Amino acid sequence: MSRNSKPRILFVTDDCRISTGFSRVAKEIIKYLLKTDKYEIFQHAWFSQNPQCEMPIKIYPTKKHPTQGFLADDVYGKHSFTDVALEVRPDLVFALGNSFMIESTVTSTLRDTYRLLHYTPIDHFHPSESWNKVLGKCDALYLFCPWAKEVAERNIPGITVAGVVSHGIDTDIFKPLPKDARARLKALLGIPEDAFVVGFIGRNLERKRLDQIIMTVSHLRNGTYTVRKNGSCIPFAF
Repeated sequence: MSRNSKPRILFVTDDCRISTGFSRVAKEIIKYLLKTDKYEIFQHAWFSQNPQCEMPIKIYPTKKHPTQGFLADDVYGKHSFTDVALEVRPDLVFALGNSFMIESTVTSTLRDTYRLLHYTPIDHFHPSESWNKVLGKCDALYLFCPWAKEVAERNIPGITVAGVVSHGIDTDIFKPLPKDARARLKALLGIPEDAFVVGFIGRNLERKRLDQIIMTVSHLRNGTYTVRKNGSCIPFAF
């Protein structure tokens, strides 16, 4: 970096113009950094399709097939990251994702040309020791919460966690509906008035254990839980 130029930061995660958890976090961080006018910001973006907004930065999508969407081998930039880093020449790479998603940031032949920060979720109890091959190769590792730090340090030998940063939520948007609104929606959807309803925003992936969220919260509330399948309700008892 020349003395008169701004530090160049390359974000590696879901495209900041789409609607996913990672993209939202990246978008808010990028917007804040842009306001400071201290950095040049770029992104190597996963799942760049149907953007819901525009961002005033240069975005490099992962590789796509001419007719069949994203290339399976490059969904997380395995083959395109080094090309992007070669063009951007970042001072810092900020990688947001699970260890297998951000592996390209440590295996790149340009790894010694940039500092590397990983901001990583740990959302199951037994992260593999192999995670250290990725998370242990960054210059600074930050996790989402104290629980994740505890789990990582207990299960990944030699891991060093620089800190915990909770990105939180916008409570002006994510908040309980008024009681009368909940009653109207239950009636509209044919849900019994006394039913306990769990709202979940996210992909229904096995590792997110949505089933455990429903079972645990409903058990605390009612002692049982119900699964709606093919239009009918099936009660389960613990």
